[in-house]
Amino acid sequence: MKGPKRSLDVSKIVNAVMELLDEEPAAAPTLRGVAARLGVRPNTLYTYVPDRVALEGVVVEHLLELAGPAALAGGTPWRERITGYALRLRAELLSRPGVVPFFFSGPMNGPNAVMVGEGLLAAFTEGGLRPDDAARAAYAVIVHVLGSAALAAADLPGPGTSEAETLEARRTALAAGPPLTAATAATAAAWNSPEQAEWGINRLIDGCVRSLR
Repeated sequence: MKGPKRSLDVSKIVNAVMELLDEEPAAAPTLRGVAARLGVRPNTLYTYVPDRVALEGVVVEHLLELAGPAALAGGTPWRERITGYALRLRAELLSRPGVVPFFFSGPMNGPNAVMVGEGLLAAFTEGGLRPDDAARAAYAVIVHVLGSAALAAADLPGPGTSEAETLEARRTALAAGPPLTAATAATAAAWNSPEQAEWGINRLIDGCVRSLR
């Protein structure tokens, strides 16, 4: 005889986390907060996510999927596949900065993480790298994306401050610094911009391909 049908599943839990993040992008949801959003006791969640790390892990998987890892498999030139996925993932993370620390709380080893890894390996192999070098290059891309997102998340404008105002304040402060810093103030002020992230990804790829082929 079958028991009562469960009212929860992992997808509903992830949706609740996403709703909380959409309401407060910079706030990291807690198990208690997620349970309240779902209208259940916190203990009810333990059947699906036994602890905070597991909760963060399923959210990481969801964010990796939102960035479209299937696009790494082909259809466009290998380099465009790498930069495209990297920049989409960074954008997804910064749309909900509260989720960025989740990527540092446990291993990324779910199905979507595996798909991303395989896609990056395939792309770098297509670019002419040997398998071992392709694996190192794939890891370097992930490190760059997560590091870029973490630094950009920490540098987001505060309440009531626009991105343009934040950028101008940073540029002014740097221009008043030591000579070399002042000379590069306009560029350094935009270190956490999407343009800088794209520049970094492309230079990383350039270095891997030129030195490892």
